[in-house]
Amino acid sequence: MLLTSAYAAVFVATGGDAILSVHTAQHVPAAQRSLGVCLFVVCYQLGGALRPSLATVFVLA
Repeated sequence: MLLTSAYAAVFVATGGDAILSVHTAQHVPAAQRSLGVCLFVVCYQLGGALRPSLATVFVLA
Protein backbone atom coordinates (compact mmCIF):
# COMPACT_ATOMS: atom_id res chain seq x y z
CA MET A 1 0.00 0.00 0.00
CA LEU A 2 2.74 2.43 0.94
CA LEU A 3 4.76 1.59 -2.17
CA THR A 4 1.69 2.10 -4.35
CA SER A 5 1.11 5.50 -2.77
CA ALA A 6 4.73 6.48 -3.41
CA TYR A 7 4.42 5.43 -7.06
CA ALA A 8 1.22 7.45 -7.40
CA ALA A 9 2.83 10.52 -5.84
CA VAL A 10 5.80 10.34 -8.20
CA PHE A 11 3.51 9.85 -11.20
CA VAL A 12 1.31 12.81 -10.27
CA ALA A 13 4.27 15.10 -9.57
CA THR A 14 5.97 14.14 -12.84
CA GLY A 15 2.74 14.58 -14.78
CA GLY A 16 2.17 18.01 -13.26
CA ASP A 17 5.72 19.02 -14.08
CA ALA A 18 5.33 17.86 -17.68
CA ILE A 19 2.02 19.67 -18.20
CA LEU A 20 3.33 22.92 -16.75
CA SER A 21 6.58 22.63 -18.76
CA VAL A 22 4.60 22.33 -22.00
CA HIS A 23 2.45 25.28 -20.98
CA THR A 24 5.59 27.31 -20.25
CA ALA A 25 7.19 26.34 -23.56
CA GLN A 26 4.11 27.48 -25.48
CA HIS A 27 4.22 30.98 -23.99
CA VAL A 28 7.94 31.69 -24.41
CA PRO A 29 9.46 32.88 -27.71
CA ALA A 30 11.24 30.13 -29.64
CA ALA A 31 14.66 31.74 -29.20
CA GLN A 32 14.31 31.65 -25.39
CA ARG A 33 12.35 28.41 -25.02
CA SER A 34 15.14 26.34 -23.48
CA LEU A 35 15.94 29.08 -20.97
CA GLY A 36 12.27 29.45 -20.06
CA VAL A 37 11.83 25.73 -19.46
CA CYS A 38 15.07 25.57 -17.43
CA LEU A 39 13.96 28.48 -15.23
CA PHE A 40 10.58 26.81 -14.75
CA VAL A 41 12.19 23.53 -13.69
CA VAL A 42 14.50 25.30 -11.22
CA CYS A 43 11.59 27.23 -9.69
CA TYR A 44 9.46 24.06 -9.55
CA GLN A 45 12.18 22.12 -7.75
CA LEU A 46 13.03 24.97 -5.38
CA GLY A 47 9.36 25.26 -4.53
CA GLY A 48 9.25 21.58 -3.64
CA ALA A 49 12.40 21.89 -1.55
CA LEU A 50 11.59 25.13 0.27
CA ARG A 51 7.81 24.85 0.70
CA PRO A 52 7.88 22.51 3.73
CA SER A 53 10.45 24.60 5.58
CA LEU A 54 8.64 27.85 4.83
CA ALA A 55 5.36 26.35 5.99
CA THR A 56 7.05 25.29 9.24
CA VAL A 57 8.44 28.77 9.80
CA PHE A 58 5.04 30.39 9.23
CA VAL A 59 3.22 27.92 11.47
CA LEU A 60 5.71 28.16 14.32
CA ALA A 61 6.19 31.95 14.12
